[in-house]
Amino acid sequence: MALISWNDNLSVHVGEIDRQHQQLIKMINDLDDAMKQGKGKEVLGKIVKGLSDYTAYHFSTEERFT
Repeated sequence: MALISWNDNLSVHVGEIDRQHQQLIKMINDLDDAMKQGKGKEVLGKIVKGLSDYTAYHFSTEERFT
């Protein structure tokens, strides 16, 4: 079961932003899954780097909407 499940309550009703939020949730869930399988150390660096990079990209997208 996913740690975080996307639902309409999480939507900001901006397609591009919602898709990016869904991607961030997927990355968090991927890390959670890896940790549950005892593979957290193997993927931690890659996923955290990906989350960091994608979050910066996402915030730059959000800034265009303000």
